[in-house]
Amino acid sequence: MTLARSGWALSLALAVMAGRSPARGGSTLQRLPPDYEIRAPGSEEVAALPSIEVAAAQVVPLEDLPMQMRDDATSPAEFQEAADDGRLLVAVHKPSRKPVGFALLLVVDDNGHLHEIDVHPEHARQGVGASLVEAVVAWAQTNEFAWLTLTTFRHLRWNAPFYERHGFREFPNASLGPELAALREEESEAGLAYEKRLAMRLDVNATRSIESAPRGGDA
Repeated sequence: MTLARSGWALSLALAVMAGRSPARGGSTLQRLPPDYEIRAPGSEEVAALPSIEVAAAQVVPLEDLPMQMRDDATSPAEFQEAADDGRLLVAVHKPSRKPVGFALLLVVDDNGHLHEIDVHPEHARQGVGASLVEAVVAWAQTNEFAWLTLTTFRHLRWNAPFYERHGFREFPNASLGPELAALREEESEAGLAYEKRLAMRLDVNATRSIESAPRGGDA
């Protein structure tokens, strides 16, 4: 599947997210605090994302994220490529006009794939991470993907349990497509313990909105 270029697919997804109705079951969507907004990034904001990635990595226990990976950030060029392709969202703190989080997206096995989501620790537990996930689902819906996939840690409360609250379920290794299976292997080769990680997926067609997660568990 070919994504629309020049940010069209991303801008439309954000418009879809803004106009959503209450989630199924009567609960409401995650409400982003008024001091934040989620949107496509500008070039100056793209340049700030590697430092957010490094800061977020420091809260992961050392036994889960090896020392050699803690400062290994995505390059500004890779972030810019994703932004140009409509595959990058940023969460911006409006009073400071600075980005404080991001979601980096891919297309894997013809499905939308949440490659990475990070929120700076100084802005954690504000609902920023949950709102980023909501925007990512809108992106997947807008681009008519059947599934939205990701890989994450099983045991960290802000990883698999967080995504489970947003409708993701474990994607068994035996069912993975070739590209997602290769990503799992690449993670292991880079130093992430295979048994501590899992793939997850969300049925995009069945998900018209995300049920909000409890505030105490938001990223």
